[in-house]
Amino acid sequence: TMILSLLGDTQSDAGQLINMGISVILSAIMAIFLVGQNKLCLHLARESKYPAISDIWYGFKGHADNILVTYFRIFIREFVYALPFGFAAVLYSIRPEISYLIFLVICGIFSAIMCIRVELDYGMIFFLIIDRPELNSKELLSKSKDLIQGKRKNLLLLYMSFIGMGILVLLTFGFAIFWVAPYMRMTLAEFYIALTTEPVTEEANVESTENITN
Repeated sequence: TMILSLLGDTQSDAGQLINMGISVILSAIMAIFLVGQNKLCLHLARESKYPAISDIWYGFKGHADNILVTYFRIFIREFVYALPFGFAAVLYSIRPEISYLIFLVICGIFSAIMCIRVELDYGMIFFLIIDRPELNSKELLSKSKDLIQGKRKNLLLLYMSFIGMGILVLLTFGFAIFWVAPYMRMTLAEFYIALTTEPVTEEANVESTENITN
């Protein structure tokens, strides 16, 4: 925030747009690094031994374009769902009346629920892109939703379990992030592995047998 404030006038509309644009770009770059972190965690979880540190650059080794397209597809979905709240906030700032406040609250609840839904639907996508690098962004989005089907509640509860750790980071002025962040990444990696190694259901077995027979 301090760096962004030095780059432009954060009080003006133009300054806020510039800061927002810079934040989106930085988040996109961090998504590429995130894939590298996820690769490290998956290797450690699966092999029970420390991976090569060079894996942290995995996202930049021929995968950056797919990661960026996937990231922006998710970002656009969240942006669209956040629009009703933004529109209601503008209306309330112009006319701070009780009716507009109620409208703002309703839009805020809707936007929050839908954005959380997006986060849950695609929460495992930057792990999936490691195991299925041949998939394009559209296929990854579809596969991610299929993977988390019936498990959104589990992932939501997992995210909620990190709230206490977030408070710990705040109380330690950010120092605890060096322990909290790796723990969260490894926990999510284990959750992803559990999702992808679940036993095949009887229905899936029947369908597979029919395909082989045909």
